[in-house]
Amino acid sequence: MKRKNPQTKAYAYYAIAVASGESTLNEIASAIERSSTCTRADVMAVLAAYNDEVCERLKQGQIVRLGDLGALQFGLHSGAAATEDAFQATMIKKASVCFHAGKSLKTATIGASFKRVYNKQDLPASKTPTTGGSTSETPKSASASEN
Repeated sequence: MKRKNPQTKAYAYYAIAVASGESTLNEIASAIERSSTCTRADVMAVLAAYNDEVCERLKQGQIVRLGDLGALQFGLHSGAAATEDAFQATMIKKASVCFHAGKSLKTATIGASFKRVYNKQDLPASKTPTTGGSTSETPKSASASEN
């Protein structure tokens, strides 16, 4: 992707992640059903209750640890005050949820492979797929992109 380098102000190309698809909660619940003794309905009930509990604990100001996946915590965006006494809660502009990746997600990135993918309209003539063959670099559908 073409972006301006903030230090040099020159334009350069940087890698961006491109999703290869998505998984829904129902698909994950079905996969858990196949690999456990729980039914999909049981898994969905537990996940719905888990969602409710996570939201409630975040509202209470708690850090919610998701095992080795990571942790969730509220973050705040506010205006500045010259002194501590001058700061008012009304200066808070927005709350957001911050995710901090845990060990298993950090480990999942080790050894990840990447390949260049092209937008179909930007595919060079030399990379145009032909019937019965393939290119070494594919149109946008992989997990990372350099364009």
